[in-house]
Amino acid sequence: MEPEDFYVGIIEDVQAEGIVLQWAQWFLDGCAQGRLKEARVILLRLGIQLLGPPEPETIRAVRLMTEVKAVEDLIDRLLLVAGWNELLVPGVGTVDDRPGLPASQGSPTP
Repeated sequence: MEPEDFYVGIIEDVQAEGIVLQWAQWFLDGCAQGRLKEARVILLRLGIQLLGPPEPETIRAVRLMTEVKAVEDLIDRLLLVAGWNELLVPGVGTVDDRPGLPASQGSPTP
């Protein structure tokens, strides 16, 4: 085997791995986008049942959310707020606001 053939083989292997890594990244990105979309759907479905139909601006705000964790946090707060506007205000309707719950612990006081 000529030395250049050896290096060409290494380059081809690295390029193949790069393609596989790129495909893996695309797959993971697609999964993350799917989780985000599903979290938005759950938020809107449960929110409609608990808070009533949202205004178009609220739907737009939910659709513009880009972090799964942020949407999941809103889902968690659905039972703690009285309306969509209160839900979308950061810090309002958190577990810490509930009577009998110590701040940042999320469990009733003894």
